[in-house]
Amino acid sequence: AKRAKGPDGDRRLALGRACVEASPALELSADGKRVRRVAPFAAPDDEALGARTLYLEPLDPDLDDHDTVRARFAPFGAVAHVSLPTAGAPRRRRGFGFVEFERREHAEAALVACDGKPAREGGAPTTIL
Repeated sequence: AKRAKGPDGDRRLALGRACVEASPALELSADGKRVRRVAPFAAPDDEALGARTLYLEPLDPDLDDHDTVRARFAPFGAVAHVSLPTAGAPRRRRGFGFVEFERREHAEAALVACDGKPAREGGAPTTIL
């Protein structure tokens, strides 16, 4: 492995070494030149992830960016991730999206409060699954 030169390179090398040493899944070789995985990385629990993720359709045109969708669902709990799939050129929203909450209870609260209701006055009702 090539060593980064200069003081900035030394700092990056030390930081990388510290990260490897702090990880329970990684190990640094005796000569300090190689990193290998010694334990599997934790995979997300698909069942728990599904229970925390809501599917939205049709997605109201006013909910056209990640920040707006996050703000719409934030009152129900901490939003971990928003996905708004696009297609074609120019990249147009496909009319549906996903909101992942940090806790299952937050997703359930949003489902009860928002399913079948429009995102704005006069908007189309949104189905949430």
